[in-house]
Amino acid sequence: MGRQIYLEQVFNRIQQAEPGTLFVASDFADIASQEVVKNILSRLNKAQQIRRVIRGVYVKPVYKAGCYIPPTCDKIARTLARHYGWTIVPYGQTALWMFGMTQQEPEVWEYVSNGPYKEYKLEKTIRFKKTANRDVSAMSQKTALVIQVLKALGREQVDEPIRQVIRDKLTLGQRAALLAEARHTTAWIYELIRQICY
Repeated sequence: MGRQIYLEQVFNRIQQAEPGTLFVASDFADIASQEVVKNILSRLNKAQQIRRVIRGVYVKPVYKAGCYIPPTCDKIARTLARHYGWTIVPYGQTALWMFGMTQQEPEVWEYVSNGPYKEYKLEKTIRFKKTANRDVSAMSQKTALVIQVLKALGREQVDEPIRQVIRDKLTLGQRAALLAEARHTTAWIYELIRQICY
């Protein structure tokens, strides 16, 4: 199959996606080899059909009143994680922001990951920190996020008003999953989870 056919297939898939969708070469592994797809994405970027966000990551751009709206740091982080096959969870100030526990957007978007330490500098920094598998795997994203929120707040800060705020952000199903999935976390965190869920 010729390269022009590959280009058309990649372009058609991008055209069918929602504006704001992020792409990496592995998203087109069923069409052509990674090297061929990388060249196609670079070509489409030069033709202004897509925009390069960071090395290897491209976006179908969103424009508002003629101005380009860049993707969020979280979308970029999750696309990088998908590309490399990592499981990631927001960490520290990022976890608090994502869970709605603070109005201060982080300057450094930090995630714990089962992959290696990595840092990417855009307008803001995205940082992945390696952690134990038990902190990110075998649980839902919501459970892992609540655990990171509790770690970020610290044991002494999680009083009943804070527990109620967290409780209100969880459905009954999410509370049940939290209790079941977090059993192997640190003892003090699990005790707080029990207090939140009951």
